[in-house]
Amino acid sequence: MNINVIKKNNNFKVAIISLIVLVVLIMLSFIIINISKSKRGLDNISISESLNLLTIENSNIATAEVRKIKSIDAAVPIFMYHFVREDTGDYEYPENMVKPETLRKQLQYLKDNGYQTIYKTDIGNLENFTKPVWLTFDDGWEDFYINAFPLFKEFNMKASYYVITDLIGTPGYVKIDQLKEMKESGLIDIQSHTITHPRLATLNKEKIYQELSISKQYLKENLDIDSDVICYPYGSFNNTVLNLSKEIGYKYGLAMDGGVYYTSKHKNLYAIPRIYANRSMSLETFANYVKKSKVNVVWE
Repeated sequence: MNINVIKKNNNFKVAIISLIVLVVLIMLSFIIINISKSKRGLDNISISESLNLLTIENSNIATAEVRKIKSIDAAVPIFMYHFVREDTGDYEYPENMVKPETLRKQLQYLKDNGYQTIYKTDIGNLENFTKPVWLTFDDGWEDFYINAFPLFKEFNMKASYYVITDLIGTPGYVKIDQLKEMKESGLIDIQSHTITHPRLATLNKEKIYQELSISKQYLKENLDIDSDVICYPYGSFNNTVLNLSKEIGYKYGLAMDGGVYYTSKHKNLYAIPRIYANRSMSLETFANYVKKSKVNVVWE
């Protein structure tokens, strides 16, 4: 074939492709303009005005992205559970054993009323929520995996689970494979409850350090979890415990009592208060605490 003919054919193909691209770009521009007009409720607007409008909208989006929070006034009910089981047996503290049906009713209440279950990391991003509630479970008993985890999957809600690392795999206690499954679900946040569950404030500095650091190390090595919450056994802590928690790398510390967490009142994130969710708690009492949830944000 003649070389000039080939060149002409190639030039023709390039021209056709360029034309198609140009048509597509024009169509996309008109689609964007029409969407913009529809959103603004404007029917008669020139192309140049539409393009200016799009530029303004993009500018507004960029401005929104860099908006800063001036202050947050929030209240977060944080509930503390232990066992989730029907039978209390001969356990010394039967009030620690919430019935599975009670937990179901509580989760149903949260769902029906638009509450949002959160993790500890959400405490630093409360502007993303309107009605946050934090559900925490201490000790790491296997009945959480058996009776509670299925409920959290059913309702697609979050929970935080604090394990005593030396007890993992022992009778009645959660197993490592179960912990991995719960972690992979994306619904259960697994954190430290020390290695042996002592009253930390009664220990010397060396023992406190071991309890805090070895449990954190275990979670990292076995579950690839960088634990940043320490849940104090028996709610026992003092200044030494708080200082070592910070030194080791924890960012939050949970107490056992104290009621609803208020950002304006509870400034110490290493002494966050919780509400005792016991066997006798009625749904009405649970709801009364939950109704205190709020997030008010003031933007700069």
